Amino acid sequence: MIREEQLQELRDQIAKDEAVVAELRLKRFVGAGATYAAAKGRIELATDALADLTAQYEAEQATLADRPNREKAEAKFLDGAARALGKADDRITAALDAAQTALVELMDAVQARGSLVEETHAQMAARGFQLRDGDGMPAHDTGTEQRLDGPLVSIRGRRWTPLRPLPLVDWLTHRVTDARLPSMAPGWCGTCRSVENREDSVTHGVKAAPAVPRPKPVAPLRGGPVFQAPVYLRESVDYYERKIDEEELQSMTEWYTDGEGRVRARSVGPTTAMKDAAKHRKQLLHDGIKAGHIHVRA
Repeated sequence: MIREEQLQELRDQIAKDEAVVAELRLKRFVGAGATYAAAKGRIELATDALADLTAQYEAEQATLADRPNREKAEAKFLDGAARALGKADDRITAALDAAQTALVELMDAVQARGSLVEETHAQMAARGFQLRDGDGMPAHDTGTEQRLDGPLVSIRGRRWTPLRPLPLVDWLTHRVTDARLPSMAPGWCGTCRSVENREDSVTHGVKAAPAVPRPKPVAPLRGGPVFQAPVYLRESVDYYERKIDEEELQSMTEWYTDGEGRVRARSVGPTTAMKDAAKHRKQLLHDGIKAGHIHVRA
């Protein structure tokens, strides 16, 4: 859209240069021939530009003046579009309201579970289930511990520790985004893996979000550049597999507080979820090599 201010700027520029030309004409151009010629050139250019912009401005103003008539002629379309857009807004508002209610319920449920873990921990300790230094806690045992991250309760091999709500929300967001917006999938999430790898993770029973088809890769144009599978040395592939073993299957240090209140450390092995994740990563590598997406040479 052309604004009236743009036209006025050109008018002001022309008036300024015309004043320069008039002044130099009275002085008979003494020592100012170049200045006179430059001002005359600017006047010609600005006059042509002003004419073009004025014509465009008048056409746009005529179109704006006719806008009420066009709105009246297209009333059926505009009314339908407004209703559809309004319903789209209402759907988002309702979804946000439902999500907010669900988040409130999630926060309350996590807090209630944490309080119950602490209460159970205190009651079990009072009943003589608190572990002493060196007792350890085999998977089949029942007992309690006080760790740096909070109390731990184990009943016949099943364990509970306090949860935090924000990692669960992050896990859920990544999960739904990956299912519903695969082209915008956020990728690897360390927080999500830490949530899923917990021994007492409550995410194992959550149903998968309904997924939409993932976008298919665009086929290369005939005669155009052809995708070349990356080529890796065998020693690089072997190194990658060893890194998977080191990162996913290594033992971890677990801190706990013994019965006398002293903080101690002990080594614990990888969980089943961690082993499965490492196996899956290796399988992806082998599948890529088998399908020809990855080439390996000695």
